[in-house]
Amino acid sequence: MNKLLRWFKRFQQHFYNHPGFILSREGVCKVPGAYSQTRLILGRGMCMYRQHDFNHIPGNKREQAMRNLLELWSPFDVTGHYCHWENGDAMVWLWDKASVDSDTLQQTHRLDEFAENIEIIPEALLLPRGTDGCVQQQCESGYELQSWANSVLIDSLWFVACPSSQERQNFCAQHGGGELIIADYPGAPGIETWQAQLSPLDWFKLNEKAIVVGLVVFCGVLLVWQEVRIAKAVYNENVAEQKLLEMEDELAPLLSARGKLRDLRVRNSALVGLAAVPSQAQLMALVSDLLPKDSALFREWHFQKGDLRFIIEDDNANTVEYVQALRSEVLFSDISAEQARGENRIQIKLTLAHP
Repeated sequence: MNKLLRWFKRFQQHFYNHPGFILSREGVCKVPGAYSQTRLILGRGMCMYRQHDFNHIPGNKREQAMRNLLELWSPFDVTGHYCHWENGDAMVWLWDKASVDSDTLQQTHRLDEFAENIEIIPEALLLPRGTDGCVQQQCESGYELQSWANSVLIDSLWFVACPSSQERQNFCAQHGGGELIIADYPGAPGIETWQAQLSPLDWFKLNEKAIVVGLVVFCGVLLVWQEVRIAKAVYNENVAEQKLLEMEDELAPLLSARGKLRDLRVRNSALVGLAAVPSQAQLMALVSDLLPKDSALFREWHFQKGDLRFIIEDDNANTVEYVQALRSEVLFSDISAEQARGENRIQIKLTLAHP
């Protein structure tokens, strides 16, 4: 059996030949180790953390219920997330997916041109997992204060530098007091310490009782309890659907208000952009102030989509003099002047730069 296990471990190593990278606020760098596929580790400082109890919702509905809460938790337009389940408790890390996809993945490809199917996971999965109490965990960049209860990460705060003693005391007091455990950085990231890989023998030992009971039930008792199980499953599903509908009804006003706020922000930005563009009356007054001669008269004026063309009538007009005068205004670019039809007339063209 031991020979079989050693052969199985050697066989696994053939598939763990892809590089890993870690993203912190300083950028992307390659980390030692090999993985089953190219892996991008998001430093703790790049993520937000949320924990929620879904034990009151059936297992097949929990994932959708968690996704319904993502929009309320996340401040990002496009959100990436990773969820680790501990029974009915969801431990969720959130990040700005648009930023990671556009910039970080390009840097990763520059570091390794063969990087494909990049897996993104939070750094927390590679750090030691707590059980109970408060922990100060050193990360690859920065420090994290953690509060654990029954192997569930209840709360997490990240600091750029080591938190002060007052910050530690406040965190511990907020989570019931107790002694703070100091944990150093474990070194180079390895496989997930939260999801250790089981050997076939360990898996069989862990599930041996369930396998035997399953066989016994299959041979006899399963037929008796089948109808009861189906009825109970239907009942639980109906209850879960009702709770899910209630949750969606509670979330609907919040999601609607968030959408209205986003639309209002876009509208305000557009209004600010319009207010920054001068009106034609202001533009004509600005051009008039810049003309080198007060005796000059406007004969034509054409303005469309930022392009301005006008004709000036002036005795002894000098095109160079007019171009130099208009160049003193930063809003004007691409200025040109030429003789127009008619005596003592100059046609001037320019473009209104965006403020």
